[in-house]
Amino acid sequence: MPGNGQHEFVPTCQQQEAIEHVHGPMLVVAGAGTGKTTVLARRIAHLINSGAARPDEILAVTYTRNSAAELVSRVAEILHPGLESRAAAAKLMSSGLQANTFHAYCFGLLSDASIKFELIDDIDQFVYLRRRVASLKLKYFIESANLGKFLQDLLTFFKRCQDELRTPDDYTAYVESVALRKVPLPRVEKSKTALTDEDVVGRCREIARVYRQLEEMLQQDGLGTFGHIIARAVDLLSRRQSVLLRAQKRARFVLIDEFQDSNVAQIKLARLLGGEAANVFAVGDPDQGIYRFRGASSEAFDQFLATFGVERVKRVTMSANRRSTPTILSCAYEAIRCNPEVGSTKLEGGGWEREPLSCARLELEDDPQLAQASPVQCVAYTDHEQEAEFIADSIEAMRRERPGMKLSDIAVLYAQHRNRDTLLGELRRRGIPVQVKGANLLETPEVRDAMAVLQVLDSTNLIALLRVAALTKFEVDPRHFRAELALADRNASGEPELEKAAGGREVVQAIRMARRELANANGALEAAMKIALSAFELPDSAPLCCLQRFAGMWLAKPTAIAGKQTLHEFLEYMEYFRDADGHLSEDSEDAVSALAPKDLGAEPENAVQLMTIHAAKGLEFPCVFVIRVGRPSLPSNNQEPLVEFPKQLRAYDSAVEDDPKKLHADEQRRMFYVAMTRAMDELYLYGKAGREKRQPAPPSGYLRELADLAKGPLRGALESHILPPTIRQIHAAAAPLPRVLQWVQLEPRQNGRMDQLSASAIDSYDRCPLAFKLKRDWTIPEDPHASMQYGQAMHLALKAYFDGVRAGRPPGEEDVIACFLDEFAKTSIAEDEQRRRYEQDGREQLTSFLRSPNAQPAGAIHENESNVAIVVGGMTVRGRIDRIDCIAGNRVRIVDYKTGRAKSQEDADESLQLSIYALAAKQDGLDPVSLAFVNLKDGTVAETSRGAGDLLEAETKVMEVARKIAAGEFDPKTGPHCKNCSYVSICPEQELLTITPVTPDTAKVN
Repeated sequence: MPGNGQHEFVPTCQQQEAIEHVHGPMLVVAGAGTGKTTVLARRIAHLINSGAARPDEILAVTYTRNSAAELVSRVAEILHPGLESRAAAAKLMSSGLQANTFHAYCFGLLSDASIKFELIDDIDQFVYLRRRVASLKLKYFIESANLGKFLQDLLTFFKRCQDELRTPDDYTAYVESVALRKVPLPRVEKSKTALTDEDVVGRCREIARVYRQLEEMLQQDGLGTFGHIIARAVDLLSRRQSVLLRAQKRARFVLIDEFQDSNVAQIKLARLLGGEAANVFAVGDPDQGIYRFRGASSEAFDQFLATFGVERVKRVTMSANRRSTPTILSCAYEAIRCNPEVGSTKLEGGGWEREPLSCARLELEDDPQLAQASPVQCVAYTDHEQEAEFIADSIEAMRRERPGMKLSDIAVLYAQHRNRDTLLGELRRRGIPVQVKGANLLETPEVRDAMAVLQVLDSTNLIALLRVAALTKFEVDPRHFRAELALADRNASGEPELEKAAGGREVVQAIRMARRELANANGALEAAMKIALSAFELPDSAPLCCLQRFAGMWLAKPTAIAGKQTLHEFLEYMEYFRDADGHLSEDSEDAVSALAPKDLGAEPENAVQLMTIHAAKGLEFPCVFVIRVGRPSLPSNNQEPLVEFPKQLRAYDSAVEDDPKKLHADEQRRMFYVAMTRAMDELYLYGKAGREKRQPAPPSGYLRELADLAKGPLRGALESHILPPTIRQIHAAAAPLPRVLQWVQLEPRQNGRMDQLSASAIDSYDRCPLAFKLKRDWTIPEDPHASMQYGQAMHLALKAYFDGVRAGRPPGEEDVIACFLDEFAKTSIAEDEQRRRYEQDGREQLTSFLRSPNAQPAGAIHENESNVAIVVGGMTVRGRIDRIDCIAGNRVRIVDYKTGRAKSQEDADESLQLSIYALAAKQDGLDPVSLAFVNLKDGTVAETSRGAGDLLEAETKVMEVARKIAAGEFDPKTGPHCKNCSYVSICPEQELLTITPVTPDTAKVN
């Protein structure tokens, strides 16, 4: 910050009051940039210098280890000004001062009391539970197609229980109250799902049982999570007086930073440590509370008053901002004032009044330009490429016009990691240095190459083999390889086909030799990593070093299966790791290391800093760009948790509104406010332009609100711009794509089966044209999803049944079920529990179907499992109709069975599949008066019909897809489907190419 460190610190009256306060509880509401860390540091120094406390009687609790290190450094600088910073910090810590996170402090407290357990993080807890899902015997919270789907929701709920200090006994008692109708029924499923009262109680009891079972399993295995640390520490202090007294002596004065991020358990801990004296000092800003998903909320301030007594708590508000210019502060205030003020059941008036932040820099800095600081720039763009180009242009202009400026003074903030990719590519293309915080290195070419090698060493995997064949060590002809795959059986492993391709023999030989070497090492992971690196000449790189370090940490994890620390087990772990949304980053570390004290470390690279708003919390930069302001990024859509936390289990009565959508909306606005208040001198806000009378207009949402105020309260503080549509320039990439990504984008084969479509193929193309191409042109099959194999077996069983009905000899229930079981036994489902669940589902669904009216045809069965084909605009469209029933004359009812998610009426009305079936029936002279989806899962039927306009619309859709295919339009399309896509590891849109660019000599395509 200009002037920061260039003048002596002169506290405001409020800061001085906070610094010099000694005894009793104090709550400081401190706005952004008002000097929270400075006040904490000077308060600690004041306590020591005044003799009020020794260093070993002070406990300072921060939210992150970086914040703790920064606080220690600041205090050391005040107390030992003559010493080098590291030496001063070491001397201070040796005097007994405790400065750490809540979790690190409590973990030490438990260890000192000989309460020891091995710590696992949230991802490993998911893996731990996922591996034991069969033992949970779930009835409600399980889905055969995805056994782990609900586990994250359940674990999130259990973590909330721990944050609220609610044990399995507490929740079980609550459930009994629900069963007796003493309290209202809670929500235990998505709001749109209708449940009977009995189902709700059943789900509650299942949650209670699994919560208890999980706690018992972890206890038995000597494990604990971050959620357990504070809960167990509170329990320890509550039960053992001697431990409490010892802890209180070492924490006569407790200071809590970022208090808005505190939860019930942390406040209870502070109350126990504070004792009768209650020398607890808390400082935070309710307008910067952005961790509601971790149990924190603005209720913390009211809970503090309730815990320590509203009459006893001294309150101070700090509103003199020392960071930002007046224009930035004005815009930030207008953005946040739409949120409700912090409510309170304890204070007169019902809460804290929000105060606009004043600019303290006007008084502290001798800069006449500050009063006329640059307005905040609100920029509307037409597409993400234009946004990226404009920001890159702005940064390049800054470099030209400000020779002394450091690039690390520029930060680009966004709500979600994927928001950065277009800009990141543009900055790299122009050679602008970039440092990305929190990048998932599993998406980099280096790590994906290494994982592909490890996969082919372990087992046959065609997609991984394709990536290995494209490594720079080899010279494979991709077109020849593709042609061989097209000639092979659909279940081909790919290795015989690769061996026939030019240059492919060397790849297969290298794989075989590496497999033999790995077998001699008994499949050990360490050996596998060394073999992969050496035999396939993987380049040394930072992402690859991170993967090696991560593999080493996995070997030491308490959840690693003893005696099974092999490559195969590691790859299985990585599958679960991805399911749990695990990330591999440069600062990845094991759970215990995450609690260790941390040095401040080196200064950031002299590069533009890219990070999420959450990661930027507590930081400041002279220049800030906030991108993708607007839905669905900022604000994001509310993701409703599967299970709500009931009011009856909350520790405190709340003055905060309970509507989850409103709470989410308020938190999203706070995120926007946090992003804005990171800026010191310049702030740029970017959002996609709206449309008014076919002309670009200011973006909707936050930016529209600010733009509307530019002629009023924000006159002179904000300038709004709408970028005109531009003709996209074709830029040469900074470096070619990795070879495998070039391969998948080769022009299609002439005989690539692209001229034969079906309803599912059209849906597949709409979902992602590149995935469609990889399946059709490269003939790389998708992973055999268990749900598809289950559906095929169910359809064969139903065909057998209706063949019997048509012949006048309908088979019995047990015969139909036996047919299903025989067919399902042929499937390749590796997991026993998933197979068992599907077998159970099949029995139940077939039994229910056969006993329902749905098993009775509407008339004589005209066709049963019949293949159909129609020609639309020169394109052949094929399908397979499950059943056609004659109603009268040529009037028929077309039936399609659905074994997965139940199809709704809207699904039926909009289904292209049913439209194509109707077209096929008409082609055969039939009149399809009824089209029906029969949902085997819940026994419902969604019935619809098609008029002439509907059928014309379907034909138009087919022709449009056919046109795009003929034009070679196979660009990848991102969306929620990407997470479960079989081709994600070879998709250009899903590869993080800009961390370590590929050089031209390593990206040759044959």
